[in-house]
Amino acid sequence: VIDNGILGINLGQSSYNIVSNNTVNLNNNDGIYLDNSNNTYIYNNTVSRNLAGIALWTSPNSTVIANTISESNSIGIAVLLNSHFSTVTSNTIHDNAWDGIRIQNSSYTSITANNASFNSMNGILIHNFSFSDSIDNNVIDSNGDFGVTVYDFCNDNTFVNNTITNNYQFGIYLAGK
Repeated sequence: VIDNGILGINLGQSSYNIVSNNTVNLNNNDGIYLDNSNNTYIYNNTVSRNLAGIALWTSPNSTVIANTISESNSIGIAVLLNSHFSTVTSNTIHDNAWDGIRIQNSSYTSITANNASFNSMNGILIHNFSFSDSIDNNVIDSNGDFGVTVYDFCNDNTFVNNTITNNYQFGIYLAGK
């Protein structure tokens, strides 16, 4: 159990790591934080009540699989700033203050078989030059704003076989350039 720290687990400028079977709670910043750490495998962790649950910054080819992320003060899972070719699959993301999953400035990301529900804003947000992402077989339910939002220069993203229900405004909202 990792709790009550500045960051729960922090990997910087390292590659080919495995982060698994941890409970990460009540940290002032992110629960699991990667910065310039490519090819990292994050598996079967329980992450709750941190600033963000799991954050990938410039960490391409990383995999986030079978984690439970809840009650973050911002985003459940964030794939940010050139974390291209990453995979987010089979996670349960709920009751976060902003978005369940956010993809920002990262392309060729696969978001598959997740449950993103009861987040205050979006179940999934894709924005700021994120291209060719695939969003498949997810359950996106009862989020406070939109089920899925895509905006700000995001092209060639695909949505296949998702169940998007009971979100406050729209199921899928496409906006911007």
